[in-house]
Amino acid sequence: MALWMEQIYTHAGKKGASGDAVWSPDGTMLALASADGTILLWERESGQLVQQLSGHQKAVTTLAWSPDGERLASGSLDTTIKRWHVASGFCQQVLSGHQKAVTTLAWSPDGEKLASGSRDGTIRIWNAFNQETLAVILIGKSIAKIAWSPDSEHLLSIAQDRSMTIWKHKSAPDESLEVKHASAPLKPQ
Repeated sequence: MALWMEQIYTHAGKKGASGDAVWSPDGTMLALASADGTILLWERESGQLVQQLSGHQKAVTTLAWSPDGERLASGSLDTTIKRWHVASGFCQQVLSGHQKAVTTLAWSPDGEKLASGSRDGTIRIWNAFNQETLAVILIGKSIAKIAWSPDSEHLLSIAQDRSMTIWKHKSAPDESLEVKHASAPLKPQ
């Protein structure tokens, strides 16, 4: 089986581009994070820049689209998370709580929660519609990646040391998440 790729367009990146880029859920838009604190939104078909979102004070490190594609979350070295309404380019909310750079973001598939991981060793679970913090999970190690399960009930976290933990949502009022499984550091094959 042969795979042929045709170059559609190339964009000369901004000096110091952070390198994070994510496609919208419907595949029509590409969001690109920049070191100057902006996010560039490109239309796939035309290759045109259609929106520039500005507001972070330092480099944007991570991006995540909401499942419906109407909102985009951005995390930054400035320790904040911004939630943007994509069509208007308006920053709907600024989420604060991390003490160091935000390194990873993930919307739950049901669109109700946004998870953020940071170099401060914490994961925060936010209500996707306001600034409420639903949970703070102390890992104690810089967080490299987080990902929700398709049912929005489990959250995977991978720390910088490559250790992995799966968290399960709890309905008990005293605790919002419990450890489902933890592993030793992942070993490359």
